[in-house]
Amino acid sequence: MKNKGWLVFVMSSLTLFLSVGMFVGACHEFEELWGETPDVWTIENPAFSSNQFPLVILVPFGWSSDRTILQMCTFWFGLALGCALHYIKWSRTQWVIQTYGEDNIMEETNKSHEEAEAGKSTPYAMESHPDAFVDKEEGGI
Repeated sequence: MKNKGWLVFVMSSLTLFLSVGMFVGACHEFEELWGETPDVWTIENPAFSSNQFPLVILVPFGWSSDRTILQMCTFWFGLALGCALHYIKWSRTQWVIQTYGEDNIMEETNKSHEEAEAGKSTPYAMESHPDAFVDKEEGGI
């Protein structure tokens, strides 16, 4: 694929919604144990029930036919946090590509992989990158 932007966007969104939905579901389970917050809405139509097919498929992604205040807050906060962290990572990557050039980054990454396979260094130890992930003096992350 020449342009992988849409693929990256779809897979990142799917993963973000899955992680947020699983977190919201876990918070709701704790909420059922310790006492529920008031409901924001409850959908009475059985076609939209989160316990029956086909919408039961969307439950891991955050769907619920009865939403509490805790579920609502954790869903939107998790979604906003995930989007913010993704934007920060994307902007840092764009900065690295503009500063060092995409070809130089790939060469450094390949060189660090070759050195790691030869036992000379740890992978991803890029000397030219100011924010290198590996501290060579300590020998670890």
